[in-house]
Parts: sequence; C-alpha cells; structure tokens
Amino acid sequence: MKKKQNNHSDLGKRVVLFAIAAIAAGSAQTPILSFAATTPATVNSGASHGDALPNSLQPGEFQIAQLSGSCRRLNHAAAVYEDSAVTSKIVANLVMGTVVKLAANTGVNGLIEIDAPAKGYLEPKNLSPKVPCPVTTPPADRCRKVLNPPEGLIIREKPQTSARLVGGVAKGATVTLTSSPPNRSTDASGRIWVEISQPIPGWVSNGYPNNPSNLIYCP
Repeated sequence: MKKKQNNHSDLGKRVVLFAIAAIAAGSAQTPILSFAATTPATVNSGASHGDALPNSLQPGEFQIAQLSGSCRRLNHAAAVYEDSAVTSKIVANLVMGTVVKLAANTGVNGLIEIDAPAKGYLEPKNLSPKVPCPVTTPPADRCRKVLNPPEGLIIREKPQTSARLVGGVAKGATVTLTSSPPNRSTDASGRIWVEISQPIPGWVSNGYPNNPSNLIYCP
C-alpha cells in the first residue's frame, strides 16, 4: 500500500512539472493540466487550452517557468494594484481584452507583477494563454503624465461625464494620446477632454480653460 501511494505522489509531481514546462514554452496546443497535486483549484477555468496561469500563485511555485516579458490578454476586467496585496491602492482598472506584459516569473500573495500597460500587480485568474506583445513605446510627443486630481483620472468611453466608465489611471502614471496634437472635445459644461490609446482606449478630462491641466508632458 505504501509503495502505491509513492507511485501516485511521483505521478503527481511529474504532471505538475510538465504543466509548468508547458507554461514556459507558451504552447497554445498543450491542454491545461490539473495542479491538484500541489495547489487545489488553481487552474484558470476561463481557458480551454494553452499556457494559462493558475488562479493563484504562491512564492516559488513557478520558478521554472520563464513568464517575465511575455504577454497575456485579459479574459475579464481586472484591477491593477500598487503593491502585492488586494488591499493596496488600485492604480488602474483594465477592461477585458487588454494585453498585459508580465514582469515576474513567480507570484506573490496570489498576485503576479506586470509592467504594461500599467505597473503593478493583478490576479492571474483572468489571464489568457500567451499572446504577442504589442509595441508599447509611444512617440515622445504623445506621452502625458497625470498631474491632477490626487485620486487619478477616470477613463470614459466618450468625452462626457455620463459616458460609460472603462477604466482609470493613477496620479503620476502616464497615458498615450491617440494623436499629436491631441484629439480634443469640449462638453456642454466647458470641460476639455482628450482621447488616449493607452493604458486603455478612451477619453480623460483635462480640466477647464484657465485652470491647471490634468496632464503634463512626460519627463
């Protein structure tokens, strides 16, 4: 009986190692394997195949896999946290379909670090298998830094306060304009809006005429 249990343990270890290798290889043809041998209920149920990340990452769990520098697409909207804790400040809210770039090979407190389109940490349960990374370096004349307000800017679908909220960007973070000079729109109250393409396509308020702008040129 003891020998049979050892065989089961060895098999479980081999399954986990194979699954980690599949993540590192980025093969979209490799079926998801269960991680129940070490971390119950950690498979991303939103994907049917590929190098999907588990729902939670523990320190040291994925040191074999080279995840840093690879990109994933969000299957659902997700918050980006300033630190590796869901209780920390939210620096961005990303919509479904956004491509993010991983910045670490291991998870911390169930979160994984990203460095684009915003720097911070998010839950890996909403990440798809690997996708090509987009070109993220904008021309200097289209880069702007958020100066105001202290709580950051809301990103809306259209240049009006009643439009659907699609995300947000923290004070001190950068946005990319869709054009230079920026595509502007002024609403009925006199508020000036500018269109952005990153971190999420949409419109942000740049304040009112004769008031300090919410956006400044990047350093």
